[in-house]
Amino acid sequence: MAGTEREKEELSLLSDIIDKEKLQRLQDTMAEALDMAFIAVDYRGRPVVEYSGFTDFCQRMRQGGCSRDLCFQCDAHGGLHATITGEPYIYRCHAGLVDFAVPLILDGQYLGSLLGGQLELTDQGHDLQPILPQNTQWKDDPALVEASKRVHRISYEKLKASILLVRDMMQGLLQDSRRSAVQANLERRIQELMEERAARANFQETVAGSQFGLIQDYLGGDFFFYVLNVLSCLAYREKAEETERAVCDFASMMRYVTENADSNFVPLGEELGYITSYLQLQKRRLEGRLQYDIHVPEKYYGVLSLFMMIQPMVENALRYAVEPSEEGGSISIRAHEEGELLVVTVSDNGTGMSREQIDAILRQRNGKRGKSRNYLTNINQRLKHIFGKGCGLVIRSKEDGFPGTEIQVRIPLRNEETLE
Repeated sequence: MAGTEREKEELSLLSDIIDKEKLQRLQDTMAEALDMAFIAVDYRGRPVVEYSGFTDFCQRMRQGGCSRDLCFQCDAHGGLHATITGEPYIYRCHAGLVDFAVPLILDGQYLGSLLGGQLELTDQGHDLQPILPQNTQWKDDPALVEASKRVHRISYEKLKASILLVRDMMQGLLQDSRRSAVQANLERRIQELMEERAARANFQETVAGSQFGLIQDYLGGDFFFYVLNVLSCLAYREKAEETERAVCDFASMMRYVTENADSNFVPLGEELGYITSYLQLQKRRLEGRLQYDIHVPEKYYGVLSLFMMIQPMVENALRYAVEPSEEGGSISIRAHEEGELLVVTVSDNGTGMSREQIDAILRQRNGKRGKSRNYLTNINQRLKHIFGKGCGLVIRSKEDGFPGTEIQVRIPLRNEETLE
């Protein structure tokens, strides 16, 4: 519906839809063949092409002064009457000549009129109403009187037949022009759509493997169903309070994602706020099998980190340490300084990783890994590329003497200059 209304708006002017060159040629040909004058005007009465076949008498009358204004008024009134009736209208102008107006209507929409005539009738007895009171002052001008004698004369029946012919020819031109205009609009929109799709494909290709993929996977599939399941169960079992908290956590996550989806870097404090809401929802889903604690000094909240940098570390702990265990598990997030680096640590008390699994993540080896571990590889690559080899991930597990798995992410404490 919206598209149809928009097309009507775009084609509301006669000059927008009709081929002016074809209209001018048709006007000139009709004027020559029928010995009549023609001019097409839009719905405001403004000519859209040049005059065709105007008599010397009417050209003189339209040169200026009161007579010109009366001529324009006749045009306006004639077109208006044809518009009201929806049919061609024959009338006498203020100077006594026979004129007519053919309404130009397409799909029920009035676009303008074709005005014609500047004639005398050879037969009498036809009661043609004057469109304006008759003005005979022009008869005091010998040149105008002489010019009036050269006006073409035609029978009333031939005039009516000519008007019907003109109407059909104009309607055909309107239909052809409308088809061309619609086709042009369609081709333009197809081109715009193709360009938009190409740009979108290029964008997705550019960010493939980075935050775009992270967002799509983390916020799609199982996690959305988990959230919806949590909300529906809470709404059924409880009156409102816990449900309200869950909804607030989810809204906080969505706000963070939508506000930063186009950003490569975010303050660490905002990333931790997202992680807190995420863990709260997961804790409700796991019904007490998840315990977590976050202890990061506020002085580090302003340090810039990669968008969704901590998410894969937490996701790895959930999938491989907490969920497989009937008793559940715990996740701990800490941060401390090491020289000019900030070290953020995510640890769990799960079964841990083998040395081969750790090497596959850190050394970018191909192999079958879960999504979260693929994203760990991606995060490690990006950190090293942006901040240098001293940054990135460090992973320790039970073979290193840790009760579970510990993943450290190392980024510069002051990294504004690096990111500029």
